[in-house]
Amino acid sequence: VRQAANGLTGTVGNMADLLDLARRMHPLNEVRTSVHPLYTTTTQLPLEATNENEAWVRVLEEIEMMRLMEGGLNQHYFGLVRVNYGSGMNGIGYVGAPSAVGSDDPADVGRVVAHELGHNWGRWHSPCGSPGGLDPNEAYPYANGRIGVYGLEIDRERVRPPSDPDIMGYCPNPWISDHTFNRVLSFRAQAASGTSAMAGGKQLSMIVWGRIQNGRLVLEPSFQVVTRPSLPSKPGPYSVEATAADGRRLFSLSFDATPVADKGSGSRHFAFAVPLDPALATQLTTLRLQGPGAPFAAVAQSRGDLTRGVRPEAVNVKREGDGVTLQWDAGAHPMIVVRDPDTGEVLSMARGGSAR
Repeated sequence: VRQAANGLTGTVGNMADLLDLARRMHPLNEVRTSVHPLYTTTTQLPLEATNENEAWVRVLEEIEMMRLMEGGLNQHYFGLVRVNYGSGMNGIGYVGAPSAVGSDDPADVGRVVAHELGHNWGRWHSPCGSPGGLDPNEAYPYANGRIGVYGLEIDRERVRPPSDPDIMGYCPNPWISDHTFNRVLSFRAQAASGTSAMAGGKQLSMIVWGRIQNGRLVLEPSFQVVTRPSLPSKPGPYSVEATAADGRRLFSLSFDATPVADKGSGSRHFAFAVPLDPALATQLTTLRLQGPGAPFAAVAQSRGDLTRGVRPEAVNVKREGDGVTLQWDAGAHPMIVVRDPDTGEVLSMARGGSAR
């Protein structure tokens, strides 16, 4: 991930090193990887050690959108970034959804990847190192976030004592407890059956996404792409309703939003790809997000923009060195999605009328 504002970049490094710890401790039979083209975020806020400005959360949200738009429903997307501080926030991920972001620091990236993948597989924090964000439904069974039983690193023929910390805490030199291992195993089995049930071809779908942050509902601009549909697995306290100009309901979603771990300030995100007939899409004028204890959020949608996308003449494209600068009317188009024309891979979700 590159941040256009200050040149922040992440490096791929050695993929085997990135995943070595995760492969050794988590219940994984096989790991296959690929490297995505560099993604440029136009989030202007710098990544902070405390994440008080929520910049880490904004980048994570975009990584999840990239996964959804590219149809990677059974893949994990992990964004690598480079930070300019020595200690503090070094990763963030969803609890129960397969997207995460982490620092590419070679001294710690393996642990960060293994930790964030644990979040993706439904794990909250283990109470070692005062992490916060503990499981609201089930207490961790061992004191001080320790693994509680003997562990075995099979490939290294190394025994780990029960006093070693669990990977889902913040303590150094972790291993995995039987509690975390078995919960991850169960989550992955359930997720595999759900993915099989959802498996299908790509089709014209409407992207609906946003977040609930500090009690405030935020609904992002929507657009249509050809991707695999992704709908809520079960109803929940939040809903998004699409209506036509005459007030007719075109579709309605009921869902619970996905929590963010690792100092996500209690924010919850959602992102869906709703299959929508082109004829209905031309009638859509308003999206409305509602939830408990917060005023609703609404987005007025231009029908032509939804179905046609941004007209080529609406974006000024200029090559500059090894990059491309885009300029457009942000009043007409709050966000534009930049994709590779050959592969369809997302290169940026640009805002503000100018991006490089």
